[in-house]
Amino acid sequence: QSGIRRYDWCIGTAADVCDVQPLISAHQSVTQYITNLQLPTNQPLFVSVVATNNAGLTIKEHSAQFIVDNTPPQVVNIPTLNPSFSLKSGSQFDKSVLSLNWLFQDHESPVWSHSVSVQTHHDNQGPISDHLVGDVNELTVSLPESSLMKDGNYYTASVIACNGAGLCTTASSQEFLVDSSPPHLGGFVEPLTWENTGTGSVVNLTWEGFDDAHSEVAKYHIMISSTYNGFDI
Repeated sequence: QSGIRRYDWCIGTAADVCDVQPLISAHQSVTQYITNLQLPTNQPLFVSVVATNNAGLTIKEHSAQFIVDNTPPQVVNIPTLNPSFSLKSGSQFDKSVLSLNWLFQDHESPVWSHSVSVQTHHDNQGPISDHLVGDVNELTVSLPESSLMKDGNYYTASVIACNGAGLCTTASSQEFLVDSSPPHLGGFVEPLTWENTGTGSVVNLTWEGFDDAHSEVAKYHIMISSTYNGFDI
């Protein structure tokens, strides 16, 4: 009817309150970009706008509540392999599955999203790149045939966590080796001797030829039996 003469706006700790930033005139502009406000962090804030028409009448409206968060999320637990697919620390036996868990926290604004990538140690080309998983602390992915991890390769998983203010933090797992194949079968060689003594039996065994092209042989298990392939003794 008479048109808008000017807009004034302010910031406060409650709706219709201007205790953080007093009223500032925006004239007839419907947008404002102001720097160096020194707003408090981790505290509910509201923006209030007063519109005045050419008849001198006013109306006030306020924004939804928001907080200022100027710190990125903190890393609580770096990405770690699911032990169901990793019998030994630093290695994984299934090249078709990636299963990770991690934990970030933010005391000011919530962690809204996580992005997961997996790279190899030599060319940074991995089976997963920028996989967005949202507000979760774990991921299990069955890899397609074209993206299987390769035996003998070392991989690193990285997770980027971003909070409600758009600030992000990256955490990376320890390097892990993928080996989905068992060691090469060896055999026994002489000398193979055994004898019974007054206190028990003494067995002397020698073997060779057990080897693994992708990872070292970690340990051997010895079984003795009265039958072939048994373990009763």
